[in-house]
Amino acid sequence: MEKHASARAVEVEGVAFNPPNDLRKVRIAALAFRIVATPAAPVAIALALDEDGEEHCLAARVARHGAQAAYLRLFEDLLSRGLRASRRMLVDAGGSAWLARRIEHAFGPVALTATAS
Repeated sequence: MEKHASARAVEVEGVAFNPPNDLRKVRIAALAFRIVATPAAPVAIALALDEDGEEHCLAARVARHGAQAAYLRLFEDLLSRGLRASRRMLVDAGGSAWLARRIEHAFGPVALTATAS
């Protein structure tokens, strides 16, 4: 798989992320949303596994106003950077039924897992 141009590194609560700018060419096989505890504040992250088995941290946002608000900002960011589903993918919505519905609305049927964060 070709390497994708990355956005400038983003630091969220002391943790550096270097997400790809353009997600149109990243062929996602699995997508996961998580809340990670940091000393200053919880951080919502979007992780992906591409069709070649490479892991990507696609986005990260501070979740000071709750997981749902942070997940919404993450998901909108992913869509604006071109994330698409070329085929049915496995999605772990972090235990959020609301996020699972948003993902299915944007991408069509996906295989959802029931993992809670």
